[in-house]
Amino acid sequence: MMLAALGAMVMAASADLITMVLGLEIMSLAVYVLTAWRPGRSRAAQHSQEAGMKYFLLGATGSAVFIYGIALTFGATGTFHYAEIAAAAASPDFSQPLLLGIGGVLLLAGLGFKAAIFPFHQWAADAYTGAPTPVAAFMSVVVKTAAFAALLRIAAEFLPLSSPWLFETFSWLIGITMIVGNFSALAQNGGKRMLAWSSGAPAGYLGLAVLATGGLGSGAAQYYL
Repeated sequence: MMLAALGAMVMAASADLITMVLGLEIMSLAVYVLTAWRPGRSRAAQHSQEAGMKYFLLGATGSAVFIYGIALTFGATGTFHYAEIAAAAASPDFSQPLLLGIGGVLLLAGLGFKAAIFPFHQWAADAYTGAPTPVAAFMSVVVKTAAFAALLRIAAEFLPLSSPWLFETFSWLIGITMIVGNFSALAQNGGKRMLAWSSGAPAGYLGLAVLATGGLGSGAAQYYL
């Protein structure tokens, strides 16, 4: 858990995309192991191992999408640093808006998986159910906090410049996340499955803060986290 928390802090404090992806992977690998960490041959242990494997496979896909987004962003701007990406995108001579827009979409999708935003939220129910209860509680707080800290940094620095329609799409996903999370939680029988689905609703609330302009949204999200 300490390693996962360390990765989360690295993500939140990063000033460039390389540092962010290193923090993301440190956190993710630790959480994959924690999800499957239930010794023995009991049915609960088998469920934990299955959940850990599912989480690992889906998480690896999400990480690959995020890294591909980093590669396209670098290809469009020639830099990994947030401020330099923003400066390149705002330049009147910038010639790669389409490439930067695709990179922004993939970055948003990769972080959307970590934050369990619709439609990247399907892993949460199986992972939470199979994980030991303390680990499920840890995941519901630390992983989401790290993902939204990273989203806030990217949104504040350069994401709005990457594509004019990207934030409009993100706003639709946030609205659907709140609706799907709350209504799906009502239909669950198990406590941890209910926690997994209902955690989608706070992801939507935090997403509204990401969409807000100025420092007020960022401050509100930090207070809520």
